[in-house]
Amino acid sequence: MDRRRFDHLFSEISLVSGAGISRFRLWLYLRERGAEPDDLSRSDAIAFCRTGTLKFAEQEGLQLTLWQRYRLLRRIAAFEPAHAPPVDHFDDLDPSEDL
Repeated sequence: MDRRRFDHLFSEISLVSGAGISRFRLWLYLRERGAEPDDLSRSDAIAFCRTGTLKFAEQEGLQLTLWQRYRLLRRIAAFEPAHAPPVDHFDDLDPSEDL
């Protein structure tokens, strides 16, 4: 199972909202709506951004503006889990070497 898309969705919602959200509540919310968080498809993630984001944000006590929801949708739609995120490249660096 690859959770990259779910992890990316979680991170992007946290960034867009400017608040820490519960990873477990997001996971449950997606499961309750028929999505599989551990193997989240691109279409499920986009559908969540279009229709589920407002209700989830309300449950978390957040308010997302139209611009924030649009930014979230763009970032989720553009995400390609086959490409390693930049943070994975930092794991390969040796801190003792000069950059």
